[in-house]
Amino acid sequence: MGIRDRVAAPTLAEFGQRDFVPFIEARSQNKAKTLEYYRNGLKNLNAHPALANCRLDAIRHEHIASFVTKQRKAGLAIASINRQLEVLRRMFKLAVEWSKVERALPKVEMLRGENRRERVLSEDEENRYLEAATQVGDDTQAAYDNERDIGRGGRIRTSDLLVPNQVTTENQRVSLTTTRCSGLSYVIAFV
Repeated sequence: MGIRDRVAAPTLAEFGQRDFVPFIEARSQNKAKTLEYYRNGLKNLNAHPALANCRLDAIRHEHIASFVTKQRKAGLAIASINRQLEVLRRMFKLAVEWSKVERALPKVEMLRGENRRERVLSEDEENRYLEAATQVGDDTQAAYDNERDIGRGGRIRTSDLLVPNQVTTENQRVSLTTTRCSGLSYVIAFV
């Protein structure tokens, strides 16, 4: 038990170049888009000297806010700024995990107001989905009716229930994956 010398935390730019980039390249070797995402985020973070040249343990919310303000003044969309903040958040998480800093780093929060993209089903996909859901409902009703007719006192076994899990569309085909409460999975596909 001795007193150890405190090692100075690296700057954001140093940590990015020396530790973060090699880690991301090793983890995402075959994922070109992921590498591009992190490299672009790091490039934009390094383009803000007040943040890039600051030691990790000296970064405060004010540094992050000035980065956001600069990006907004440059005309970047909230979604673009949030992607860069996600990279910063990941860097902070790894810096703490790898003991590059001796204290907690500020929480990086995303900006509100980002436009969300939601996929909308075509009329044909919607009809196929509704048919699949109807089939699941019919199967559940049939299982219930079957149990009632057998004389189980009008009670359905939970293992006979079909629970919809996931709906996927691929190549003009809709698939509805369901799981019986007993754990068996079924895929109902419509063309």
